[in-house]
Amino acid sequence: MAFQGKAGLSYHGGNQGRDLASSHEEPALNPSQTDEPVEEEGTEAEALIEMERRIEWEKPKFQPLDKELESINMGNEMEKREVRVGKQMPPDLRTKLMELLKEFACVRLVISRYARLRS
Repeated sequence: MAFQGKAGLSYHGGNQGRDLASSHEEPALNPSQTDEPVEEEGTEAEALIEMERRIEWEKPKFQPLDKELESINMGNEMEKREVRVGKQMPPDLRTKLMELLKEFACVRLVISRYARLRS
């Protein structure tokens, strides 16, 4: 039984030994997925080159975030409470965020003092 989809793809139930790859290109084999031992010396060099290429491509993801963050002390000189905020954030949004965090810290302080008094 065959089902013809809108995209022109078809499904043939139970492969029954038919070759599905006959109408498509065969996928390229990944050397890391084969069971055969690597016999060529050039293959190892190619693998190292490929690994270096991938590391270069991924390099921006490995960079520390310290350069993109700004440390802001939400506490005082005696009790420091450091918050890190992205430098790319617009200044007006950063100001609003700091006000909200200070308000949250005050509310949290009041709640914790109230809880201590009740117990």
